[in-house]
Amino acid sequence: MTSRTSRLDGLLRVRRLQEEVARARLIADAAVERRAERALDEAVERYAAPAAEADGDLATPEFLAGRRRRQALAGSVRLAGTTVQEAIEVLDQSRTGWSDAAMRMTALERLEERAAEAARLERLAAEQRTIEDAGSAIRRDGAAEVAR
Repeated sequence: MTSRTSRLDGLLRVRRLQEEVARARLIADAAVERRAERALDEAVERYAAPAAEADGDLATPEFLAGRRRRQALAGSVRLAGTTVQEAIEVLDQSRTGWSDAAMRMTALERLEERAAEAARLERLAAEQRTIEDAGSAIRRDGAAEVAR
């Protein structure tokens, strides 16, 4: 194993780890985004549910309490929507990070394949030289015996 291939092997291990970390981050961020989407759906359902107010005239304190409740529900929808947007942005960044890591890994894998192919061709050439040397030696030995 040459120093070049050992460096390449070390770099490949590091890049594989980086790709795995990026993939794990992507999976975790996708789970966060799904939870944020569910929280938004639940907040919208709570906001859309009819108010549990009695039909007819409400006293001022009850009316104000109902209004504050509706405002709080609307605020929870806005907050959940913001959380979803942030989760989507983080997920996009994670997706980009994983894509970059995968691209770097693919390039190194191609380099490794080329190095393996070059080593294979070098071994074949060495075998061919050995065979040719053995053939030459046999011919020389045969020619020497004929000459005797």
